[in-house]
Amino acid sequence: MRPIFFQSLILIFVIQFQMLMAPYFQVLELKPNWVVLVLIHFSLKSGLRQLPVLGMLSGLCFDAISHGMTGVYGISFMLMVLYVQWLSTWFYSNSILFTMLAVFIISMVEGSTGLTLIKLLEPEISWNWSLFHKILPVSLLHALAAPWVFQVVTQLEQMFLRSRHDNGHISPP
Repeated sequence: MRPIFFQSLILIFVIQFQMLMAPYFQVLELKPNWVVLVLIHFSLKSGLRQLPVLGMLSGLCFDAISHGMTGVYGISFMLMVLYVQWLSTWFYSNSILFTMLAVFIISMVEGSTGLTLIKLLEPEISWNWSLFHKILPVSLLHALAAPWVFQVVTQLEQMFLRSRHDNGHISPP
């Protein structure tokens, strides 16, 4: 199985988790977007060219289950993946502090992009209030949760590769 298929399966699981279980794990009435965290992880760790399309498809699935405006999350997730891939070619260190800072900034950019698209479609929404009362706290929560989410996803990837290697599907170097 190729890495993009494995990443697709992980994202399908995370989208299901976001729909079914995430409402029960809210912190201070904030609902983190676990799909964004996993997409940021994949974008930083792997430079697959198909990842922006996977981000767009994940966003469209998320659009279907969230607010009904098709394309807002699809466009913002795709742009976020492209932005993260571009940034990761310039600099990336695998430290906890950098990871938290990068996730905070990227989450703010993604939330602002989605909010701008919603503002274009519904002008009566207050951009400043939504930015400071919704996007900023969720971005901080994303930054705090990112090291643990990245660790879990990395261990799943290592387990997957180890199991493929143990079954003889991958020849040792």
